[in-house]
Amino acid sequence: SSALLVCMEPAAAVSDSLAETRSEPDGQQQQPKEEALQPAASAEVQDASQPEQPTATLPAVAADDHRPEGAVADGNIAATGLDQPTGDQQQDASEGSQLQTESVQEQQQPDGTLKADSQSPEAAPELPEHNLRLLSGYVPMEYAHCRTFYCVRSSQGPLPSEGLSELLDCGLLTQAASLASLEQVLSELFLPLLIQQVGTTDPAAVGVLPAAAAGAGASSGKPRELLGNMQKYLGQIKQAVQQLTGDITLPMPNVSIDTAAAASKDPDVIHTLEETVAAWSGVLSDVMQRESEKRPEGKGPLAEIDFWRARSAVLSGLWEQLNMRDVTEMLEALEAGSDDRNLMAAFRGQMAELGKLAHEARDNVKFLSTLERHFRSISSGPLGGILDTLPPLMNALRMVWIISRHYSDDARMGALFARIATELCDRVDSAVMLHQLFRMPAAEAMELLRVSKAVLESWQSTYMQVREKIEASGRDARWEFSKATLFARSNYMAEVCGQLSEMVEIVDDFFKFLGPELKAVTGDTKGIDDVIEQVQLMVEPVETAMFNVFDQAHAPQWKALRAHFYADNEKVKAATRELIDTSFRKLRSAEGAFELLQNFKSIKSRGAIQQQMMNKLVDILEQFLREIVAAQEMFDRSKANPPLTRNQPPVAGAIHWSHQLFSRVKLTMSKLTAVEPEGTWRQTPVGQQVHERYMTLAKQMMEYEKQWFQGWRENVDNIAMKHLKQPIFTRHPETGVVVVNFHADLRVHMSEAHYLDRKGFKIPPLALQVALQEDEYRAWTESLERLLDFYYQVVNSLTPVEVSLLSGKLADLERSLEPGLIRLNWNNRGIDAFVASTTKAIQDFQALHHSVQKNSAIIEKLVSALASAKLVADLPAGRLAEQPTTWIHVADFQQVGLLSTNSCRQQLPHPARFLIT
Repeated sequence: SSALLVCMEPAAAVSDSLAETRSEPDGQQQQPKEEALQPAASAEVQDASQPEQPTATLPAVAADDHRPEGAVADGNIAATGLDQPTGDQQQDASEGSQLQTESVQEQQQPDGTLKADSQSPEAAPELPEHNLRLLSGYVPMEYAHCRTFYCVRSSQGPLPSEGLSELLDCGLLTQAASLASLEQVLSELFLPLLIQQVGTTDPAAVGVLPAAAAGAGASSGKPRELLGNMQKYLGQIKQAVQQLTGDITLPMPNVSIDTAAAASKDPDVIHTLEETVAAWSGVLSDVMQRESEKRPEGKGPLAEIDFWRARSAVLSGLWEQLNMRDVTEMLEALEAGSDDRNLMAAFRGQMAELGKLAHEARDNVKFLSTLERHFRSISSGPLGGILDTLPPLMNALRMVWIISRHYSDDARMGALFARIATELCDRVDSAVMLHQLFRMPAAEAMELLRVSKAVLESWQSTYMQVREKIEASGRDARWEFSKATLFARSNYMAEVCGQLSEMVEIVDDFFKFLGPELKAVTGDTKGIDDVIEQVQLMVEPVETAMFNVFDQAHAPQWKALRAHFYADNEKVKAATRELIDTSFRKLRSAEGAFELLQNFKSIKSRGAIQQQMMNKLVDILEQFLREIVAAQEMFDRSKANPPLTRNQPPVAGAIHWSHQLFSRVKLTMSKLTAVEPEGTWRQTPVGQQVHERYMTLAKQMMEYEKQWFQGWRENVDNIAMKHLKQPIFTRHPETGVVVVNFHADLRVHMSEAHYLDRKGFKIPPLALQVALQEDEYRAWTESLERLLDFYYQVVNSLTPVEVSLLSGKLADLERSLEPGLIRLNWNNRGIDAFVASTTKAIQDFQALHHSVQKNSAIIEKLVSALASAKLVADLPAGRLAEQPTTWIHVADFQQVGLLSTNSCRQQLPHPARFLIT
């Protein structure tokens, strides 16, 4: 219930209270023994619905070094709900169920506290449903099936009434075995997380990673250290669980022994002890007989460690029980008071044998634990990491051989070596899977087989190296283990790995050759697909083998399978040779033929394909000779007027055409040289012709390129200087229009210089300088062309009247262009200033022209207005004689316009007429 209040003194005070109040069933006080096993004291608490009572002093638990599973540290409180065993009947107190409590025997203390009587642990009463029992220290085994709420103090001293959630750690314990649950959480949750953080998939490889992996994980030192400590802690938990669950409990007599001397005189006690020792003797006999018949479960070395750990847990548990203080006192009393000397002699002999076996098991566990990380690396680590594990493993085995008292004989150490050899062979056997070997990338398959073979060979070589060290030292016993047992299987498997690697390489060479390149060269897609199908049929029996190829018992079947594979290989080679004949009959180019020849030569064979290639070399040389003759004819036909690509200048274009024509022949020659680096092809008649015609063509084309370049080089400087000294403007001979005077030859020579420089030719300094200023010349010509466009745009917009009116200004504008026609050339650095000044002059003239156009428009508008205006009005006939006419003398039409305004018209006499002079 949420209203339940539980108050508890510190652990020391509670323990003192327990020591003072604990009593025997008959009411007499008894001091607890230090070695005695004391279960948890318990007290029942009243329902929270009762009126609030003073604080109760709870009994504590006596110290015990052998706490059962589910124990909580001293100073904690565990509240265990004693529900019915079935989970469906368990109900939470917070859901409103009524808490039924047993009455608590209380006594009022002087300080106002209540003291609760403790119950005997040997006779724990059956509590009603939904009761709460307060336990201090740990949960006894009889309450382990109940739902348990725990509350752990996180600070010393009294607990305040507020803020308890920050000072107490609370939660629910599992109803299963706590150590087993802890082991499961560590091994299934925290250990994989740490392994992922460290960056290795092998828990056993912590601390023994290869150099590359260790360098990559150097920054994760703390996680690696935590991982190692967690593995050690997990091993201790497993050992503790094994001891708790695997112990054989000896029956204890219900006798009370104050002293051995007093008990030896009590016939009833002696009789009871004799029966008990007889029962113990039977238990020891059965246990030792059963342990002697046990064998390690598994073929690997880890099974050896597990075997000795299990035996150590069983025998050590019995040995510790027999050496308890109560048992020792019982045996002393029995020896002093028993008349059956044979019973004690036999029991003492059994104890001695048990102690010897327990000591042997502990000693073996201690020494084998030093090898465990190496064994785990072999059993579950990466295959390549085993190569780095074997040397330290051999050294550790040597130390065990020297120091251990039980693993220093040939039988036991030889058996351990045999287990290691079996584990290594099983790892390789499981890693190399035939049904996937030929389907995975060839490089990965060959690397897998190489590593597997290296591991198997390193096993024997490392063993022999350490064996030689032992023999060279002359101090320690030699390793004289059976080599057939240790290395027969590994050597056979290494041989099979080498054979598989050869088969994978053969298949890979065929697939490399029978690829898209071959189809592109020969065009025989169907023939190539047929050969590929034969290669696949050659591999299929190996992939679907119904036996283990690594098993020596199936060596004859493997030999027959290999013979069938190589027979099919010869058939594929025959089909390949036929494909060669068919392919070379339909040759399209010598270059592709030489590539094909190179691909054929890469296929491993016993010389048949190579010999056939030499026979086909003559056909390829004849094709190459025809290509050289065709290139010679094309060169002779077009060298006077070579075809040029778009935008290429003539000299560079001719050289590029010649170079491209020769490069095709040269590329084929390089392929021929790669196929036959010794030059044996020159010894054949057709080979001599190929060499002679090739050298002749090469010399002609080199001379052709040299002539073109020399002719251009001799004239380029004179032509460039001639055109650069020309004025920047010139007048068209027919129209007289001013145009930019940048000769087209300058553009051609600049383009020539760029192309030839890329070809590696040495350009003359002046031509190179002009080519480097190409961007500057282009900017000048563009600005000058814009200037002339602007000039002619302004000039052409003038009307004949405007040309006559602005003739003076137009002459000044034309004189601003004269520096470009006379003084300025392309070597002058004042072109930019000339363009700026001339542009300003044109802009000024354009502004003047706009002003004239504006005034002209105003005058034209006024004239139009006067032309359409009625200046003289007609008077009526009767008044014509009455009003005199007034003549007004004006100078021009402008004054007439002013006098015609409304303000002036009121001051004029009527009628009035204007006389314009």
